[in-house]
Amino acid sequence: MNEPSSASRTPFIIILILLLAIAGVQYFFNFNGLGTDAAMDHAQIARNVARGQGMTTNWLRPIQMVSGSTRAGLNPFLSDAQIHEQEAIRAGQGETLVDPEKFNPYALRDTRNAPLNILTEAAVFRMAGVHKFDLWSMTGSSMIYLPDRIVAGISCMFFILSVLSCYYILLRMFDVTIACFTCLTMILSNLFLQYATSGLPQMMMLFFFAWGIHFLYTALQNKEENRAFLWPLIGSSICFSCVCLTGWIGLWPMAGFLIFAGIRFKPHGLYCIPGLITLLLFLAYPIYINRSLSGGFFGTAYYTIFTGLTGNEEIAMNALVSGSIPIAAQKVVTSVINNILTQGDLLYENLGNLPLAMVFLLALLHKFKRPEVNQSKWGIFAMWVPAVIGMAIYTSNKTGISLGQIQILFAPFFTAYGTAFVLNLIARHSNKELISILRGGVLLLSLLITSLPLLLNLPHIVRVGILTAGRGIPAWPPYYPLGLNRDLRTQTTEKDFILTDQPSAVGWYADRKAIGIPKMVEQFMVLERILKFHGGKVGSILVTPSSTSKMNLRTISSSYGEFTPLVLEGTVLFQTKDKNPVYIFDHSRALAPLAQRFGTPDSRQFIQGAEMILYKDLQETAPQP
Repeated sequence: MNEPSSASRTPFIIILILLLAIAGVQYFFNFNGLGTDAAMDHAQIARNVARGQGMTTNWLRPIQMVSGSTRAGLNPFLSDAQIHEQEAIRAGQGETLVDPEKFNPYALRDTRNAPLNILTEAAVFRMAGVHKFDLWSMTGSSMIYLPDRIVAGISCMFFILSVLSCYYILLRMFDVTIACFTCLTMILSNLFLQYATSGLPQMMMLFFFAWGIHFLYTALQNKEENRAFLWPLIGSSICFSCVCLTGWIGLWPMAGFLIFAGIRFKPHGLYCIPGLITLLLFLAYPIYINRSLSGGFFGTAYYTIFTGLTGNEEIAMNALVSGSIPIAAQKVVTSVINNILTQGDLLYENLGNLPLAMVFLLALLHKFKRPEVNQSKWGIFAMWVPAVIGMAIYTSNKTGISLGQIQILFAPFFTAYGTAFVLNLIARHSNKELISILRGGVLLLSLLITSLPLLLNLPHIVRVGILTAGRGIPAWPPYYPLGLNRDLRTQTTEKDFILTDQPSAVGWYADRKAIGIPKMVEQFMVLERILKFHGGKVGSILVTPSSTSKMNLRTISSSYGEFTPLVLEGTVLFQTKDKNPVYIFDHSRALAPLAQRFGTPDSRQFIQGAEMILYKDLQETAPQP
């Protein structure tokens, strides 16, 4: 075991200084606000938690609305007359038709997200006062929402903690050279830095995952030395359970850990039980809440299984029932296999462009001298295999940053083992005079390959960051925080709901209740019937570049169905720039009932030109569905 000593302090100090410098540049000069739906979704739920409202959400997913309403007693597929008849019968019995404790659209509990990252953000929000919306309104000239920086700061803090943790852990497992090199690749990798300020939970997951590996390594080491290994194994189970509570995708590597523990520690099968019990204890409360609200153990998160099959999570979430999600059963296996192969094709990119991380698969064939190091690699591999399957099912973004992409958790350990393997080969098959030169050359070349994109852009990043320090550059398109925080909020009421292709941003920046756009007008009517029963309605429709900027016409049409003319209207107006524009929303026969409410000349409010249009309902009440 290579315990940290005074000899490793100088490299550690260098790593720390470089880490703080690069993280500071990314945070202060290269941050454009939150850029993913998941980060904004976590943030808006965390703000509600900080207000004492529990894990309620401003993002109302249609499939959850219908499921929750039905379980509470209101079947939204019935006609108004039938609902009124049921209501009268219940009233005669001294009961209400709907149990508000089971479903209330104004206080809908989130069942999509894992809670740990949200609760961490909520604690910081409470201390910083973010729960007071007016205190953080965008009244100045800045284009960056200040609470975005707080969210990014939390991710950045866990990035720093993760790098330092990896340094300590890899120093124990290997030596100072491998620990330093691995941490340098993490610091200089563009992908790591993007996650560091993304607001996504990956950096928190990496922190717990690294310590889980640490305790697993300790357990294996204790086993080799005939010492007690149960408590380190339990510590590892706790850390991996925290990974699961940070992101549900963590259940897949956790499954691999339980399998490895059951096989590696004798008697076989016995030592996976403490890990399983630990996991169940950690998941007991979220499962209880999901079960009571949705009838299923996984709540709305269950429907994310369709993400890798349909290519978009929102297609499943905006459906009213699971049976209407457009996926053919015969294509499920083919889709999963194709997604797994795609994960392999993009492995290098998803590992942060770390060349030596790819060598890990070859390092599996190499037997390291220390048994605990050799066995740990199989533990990591056992967790990676089910993780790849999980990402194939639950991830629509095969590359780039996304909530379900967790290859980055394995990148530091893949890199460490790959580096150890390459350095071992050099030591065995090179002349003694050339060993130092070859080792240094390989490490330097690998580091240059990883860091070159960042180093080439660093002067530009700093220069632009200084020039735009006063205003910032938002993540537009598709997100325009100033328009949502100021214009949208002032033009809408707290009681009304907003139908939009950007519900997470509306919920976070405008603090308004938002619903995803369904595919059919009939589905819209069902959703509004639910809202009307609770005294609400859809008061506005907001269309942004989220629905058009990264999709072709065929994809837009398949995603939005009858709402396609509404979604495309802004794009047509922006591209044609006609002095006498034709509003295609008004000419859609399917959308005629909505055009009467939202398509009048005074209804359209251009928040950011024709690319972001707010359609307001100027009628006092919604028409009868």
